[in-house]
Amino acid sequence: MKLENCIRCGRKPDEKDKYCTYCGAPLQNKCTNDGGPLGDPCNKVNHPQAAFCAQCGSPTVFKKTGLIMSPYEEGTKIEIDDLDELKHFSHRFFKDA
Repeated sequence: MKLENCIRCGRKPDEKDKYCTYCGAPLQNKCTNDGGPLGDPCNKVNHPQAAFCAQCGSPTVFKKTGLIMSPYEEGTKIEIDDLDELKHFSHRFFKDA
C-alpha cells in the first residue's frame, strides 16, 4: 500500500520512491519484524495509520520512526521456560531400562 503523499511533509513522491526525497521519511508502512536468527521476516505492508503489524503485531516502520504514535506499547513475547521445554525428556522412552 503506497502513500499518495508523504506522511511527514505532505509532498507527492514519484511512484518508484521508497523514501521521500524531500524529508527522508519512509513511504511504505512495513512491519519491522526481521524474523530473528532462524525465522522469516514478516515484511507485511500495513495501512498508513497502523502502529502495529496486522499480521504479527510487531511495530511498523512508521511507529518506529516516530511518524505515528500509539498510546500502547508493543505486546510482550511469550517466553518458553527452559525447564518446560525439556520436560519431554522425562518420558519413559528416555529412561534406562
